[in-house]
Amino acid sequence: MSRWLTRYPLRLAMPVALLLLGTLLLGGFWWMHWQQTRDDVLAHARAQAGRSVEQVQGIVAEELARGALPQVQRLIAAVSVDPAIRRILLVTPGGEVLAANRLAWVGRPLATLGGMAGVLDSAAARSALSAQRLEYGEAGDGVILVLAGVLQRAAPGLLRSDETALLVYELDVSDRLAATRALALERALESVLLLVLAALALYFAFFRTLARRSHALDLVLQRIAGGEFGLQPDPDGNDEFSALARRVGWLSTRLAAMRDAVDEREQALRAASASYRALFDNSPDGLVAFGRDGRAVLANQAATRLLGGTATQAIRADALGLPDGVWDAFCTASGGVRELESRLATGCEVELTMINALASEAAVLWCRLHDLTAERAAQTGQRLARRVFEDAGEGIFIADASGQLIDANPSFAAMAGCAPAQLCRETLDALFDPAGLAARVDDSGHWHGQVSFRLGGGRPTPPLHLSLAASLDAQGRLTHYIGLASDITEQVAAERRLQQIADHDALTGLLSRPAFKRELDLRLARSSYGRIAFVDLNRFKQINDALGHSVGDAVLREVAHRLRDALPAGGLAARQGGDEFLLALPEFDDADGSRWAGALAHALEAVIHVEGRYHLNLSCSIGFARWPEDGADADTLIRHADITMYFAKAAGPGRYEVFAPEMRAQMERRARVEAALHEALAAGQFSLFVQPQRALGSGNTCGAELLLRWLHPELGQVSPAEFIPLAEDSGLISVIGAWVLQQGCLLAAAWREQGWRGSVSVNVSALQLRSAPLIEQVDRALLASALPAEALTIELTESVLMDDVDATADVLLALARRGVRVSIDDFGTGYSSLAYLQRLPLHELKIDRAFVSGIGIDGHSEAIIETVLAMAGTLGMETVAEGVETAAQAAFLAKLGCDAIQGYWLARPMPVAEFPRWLAAAPAYSP
Repeated sequence: MSRWLTRYPLRLAMPVALLLLGTLLLGGFWWMHWQQTRDDVLAHARAQAGRSVEQVQGIVAEELARGALPQVQRLIAAVSVDPAIRRILLVTPGGEVLAANRLAWVGRPLATLGGMAGVLDSAAARSALSAQRLEYGEAGDGVILVLAGVLQRAAPGLLRSDETALLVYELDVSDRLAATRALALERALESVLLLVLAALALYFAFFRTLARRSHALDLVLQRIAGGEFGLQPDPDGNDEFSALARRVGWLSTRLAAMRDAVDEREQALRAASASYRALFDNSPDGLVAFGRDGRAVLANQAATRLLGGTATQAIRADALGLPDGVWDAFCTASGGVRELESRLATGCEVELTMINALASEAAVLWCRLHDLTAERAAQTGQRLARRVFEDAGEGIFIADASGQLIDANPSFAAMAGCAPAQLCRETLDALFDPAGLAARVDDSGHWHGQVSFRLGGGRPTPPLHLSLAASLDAQGRLTHYIGLASDITEQVAAERRLQQIADHDALTGLLSRPAFKRELDLRLARSSYGRIAFVDLNRFKQINDALGHSVGDAVLREVAHRLRDALPAGGLAARQGGDEFLLALPEFDDADGSRWAGALAHALEAVIHVEGRYHLNLSCSIGFARWPEDGADADTLIRHADITMYFAKAAGPGRYEVFAPEMRAQMERRARVEAALHEALAAGQFSLFVQPQRALGSGNTCGAELLLRWLHPELGQVSPAEFIPLAEDSGLISVIGAWVLQQGCLLAAAWREQGWRGSVSVNVSALQLRSAPLIEQVDRALLASALPAEALTIELTESVLMDDVDATADVLLALARRGVRVSIDDFGTGYSSLAYLQRLPLHELKIDRAFVSGIGIDGHSEAIIETVLAMAGTLGMETVAEGVETAAQAAFLAKLGCDAIQGYWLARPMPVAEFPRWLAAAPAYSP
C-alpha cells in the first residue's frame, strides 16, 4: 500500500486512499445489514406461512371428514388470492394432487409439477406425514416451502381409513427481499456520496495547501540541480515542510561554497596544464604515452605524424616496430629507462627512448621518438637509385655536357649489343641515328622520339624510343644528359598489324576506303590511264532488314568474293560502306568495259545461298569514271563514279553508266533542289492545284484531285517528279504530306460550306504510308477542318500497295475504320493481284492515262479498260478514268459503265482559288 501511495502525488493519493477505505467499510457494513434484514424477512415469512398452513390444515381436515372435497378446493382457491402464495396443494401419499390453487394441477402426479419432483420422498415430507406437524424448507431464492400432514377418516372414495394427506404450501417473498435490498443499497449510496464529499473537502482544505508548498520546494530543488547554488527557499511555518526547506537552503549554501573552491583549483590546473601542453605539443620529437594495454592515451603532433595515426586513439604500441618480447618485458619491469633504434610501422627510422611509469600514479609508459629518417633517406636513396639503374628493364645511360657517355646500365648495353665499358667510349652522335640529338633538347630540357643504333657490327639492333633529358646545376648550367631507351620492337609490329587492319574492311576483307584512296593516288601518279567503278547493290537493305544482319553480312561476304573473282589483273577492290563497293580497273576501251560490266552484273545477279535456307537474288548498279578525263585525284574520281552510279540506278537494275559532264550539272541541280526543299514549306513556296472529276452518270462534279506545285524564286517551277523523290530521300515527305492533308481538308470543308459535296483526293507516297504519323496526320487534318471522313480520299499507286501488303493492310484498315476512302492510282501499270485487292479495304480504281489514250486507236487498251471495269464492278469498287482528252473517250467510258472521268477534256489543273468559280461556270454534261 505504501508503495502504491508513493507512485502518485500525495495531494491525490491521500484523498483517494481515504475514499477507498471508507467505501470498503461502508460496503462491509451494508453487507452485514443486508444479511440481517434478509434473515428477518425470511423468518417473518415462515411465521406467516406457518399460521396460514395451520388454519388451512384444520379446515381441510374437517372438510375431508365430511367428504366435501369441493369445499376443500374452494377453500384453497380462496386462500391463494394473495399473489405471494405460489402453490397450495393437497396430495395423497401416492403423489396424486387432490386439490390445488390451480384446477389444471388437480389429478396430476405431484412429481410432474415444476420444482415438485422429489418433494414427496423427502425427509421433511415423511416427517410431516408421520407426525402431522409442520416442516419448513426453501423451494428457491426467496420461496418458503411448508409441508403439513392432514389426518382424517376419509369418506368413501377419498382416502383409506386413517390415511394422512400432505398439504404443500409455497410462499414467494422474493419481491419483499428485492425491495429491502434496494432500500439498503440506496442508504449505502447516500453514505458513499457523503464520503466523497468529505474527501473533496479534505482535498481542497488540506492537500491543496500541501501540494502548493511541495511544488514550490520542488522548483527550488530543480534550480539547485541546474547549478543555481545559494538559493534559500521560504520556510513558511514550523511544520515538517518548513524544516525540510531550511535544510535545503543550508545544502544550497554549502554547494555554492564547494563550487567556488573547485573553480579556483581548476583555474590553477588549467594554467599549469596549458604551459605543459604547449611544451608537449611543440616538441620536435614525438612524445606519446601508452597504457598497459598498448593503446596511446596521449600523443603530440610529431608522434602522430611519425606513427601514422589520424587520432591519438588510433595509435598502438605495435606501430613502434619493437622486436618480439621487448614491449612485454619492459612493461613488466619495475620502472627504468631504455634507449634503442627502431623502424616504425610507417617506415620512419627513430631513436626510441622508453620510460616506464606504469607503477606511478599516471600508470603510463612514455616514449620519445627522435626521427632519423631524414638522415638515412639520402643513403637509402642513393642505394635504391643505383639498384634501379642496374636492374631496370629499360635502357638507362648518362652522358656529360659534351655528349660523352659516362655510365650505362646492363639493359642499355644489351640493346646495343656490347659491354657497358665499350659504350662509355662513345658519344651520342656516334651512338644513335639520327645524329645531333643533344641539339634537339628544347627549352623544357626534354626530347623524345624513335632512334636506332649506329653500332652493331652487322648485328640487328631493335628500334628504340628514346627520352633524353638535360640535368642542370643550381646555377642552371648544363652538367649531364640522362637518357631512357625502350625496345619498341613489339610496338612497331603491332602498329603494322593495326595498319593492316585499318587498311582492310573487317567484314569482307576488301580494302578500306582510306586505303583504296591511297592506292588509287599512287596509281594515278604512275599510270596515265584507267577507270574506277562504283558498285551499289539493289534491294540489299530490304534483305538486311527482313532477314537480319547475319544474313546481310553473309551476302556482303559473298559479293566481295565475286568482286575479287571478276577483278582484272592489277585491279583493286574496296568496300565503300554499307552495300557500296569501289573498284580500280586498268584502262580498256568502251566495248571491253561494257562486256566487263555485263559480266560483273551477271555474276552478282546469280543466286546467293545463305545458311542453306535463303536463296537470294540481287542486282547492282555500276557507275564508271575514267582518268585523266573525269578527274586527276582519287576524291574527284570517286565522287564522279558515285554520281554516275545514281544515273545507272535510275535507269533500272543491272545497268551501268559512264560519267559525262552533264551528269555533274544534273547532280548539282539535284543538290540545289534538295537544299532549297528544306526551306520551301516555311517560305510558302508550295501551293495546291486542283483537277476536277465528273460523274458520268449524273454529270455532276463528284470529286477533285489535289496536286502539289512548287515555285522557287530562282529555280522556277520545279516538277513534282523532280522534288517528290528528293523529299522522300531527305525525310521531308512526311512534313510536306501533312501540310497537303491539312490544307486539302480545310479547302474541302470550305467548299462544302459553299454547297459542293464532292470528295477531295490526296496522293500519298510509299514513305508516307509506312510512317507511323500518317494516321495521326489524317486525324488532325479531319479534326481541324471538321471535314467528314468520307469526303477525303487517299490515293496510292499499285507498287506502293504491293510493297508490303501486310503493313499496308494495317494502315488502310485504320483509314477505313475512320471512314476515309482509299483509291488505287494508275491502276493497270503495276503487279497487283485479285487476291490482294480482295484483302484491302479499297473504294476506287483509277484507270491509268496510258490505257485511256489508246481508246479508238488500240483495241488492246480498250480490252484492258473493259476488263478493269468488270473487275471493279465485281469487287464493288468505283472507277475513275484519268487523262480523258476527247469527248469520244468520255463516251466510250460512259458506255462501259465507268463511274467518273478526269482529264484535260474536262478541265486542266487550276489554282484552288479558281475552283469555286469553275464549279459555278462549268457547263452541264450529259454522256
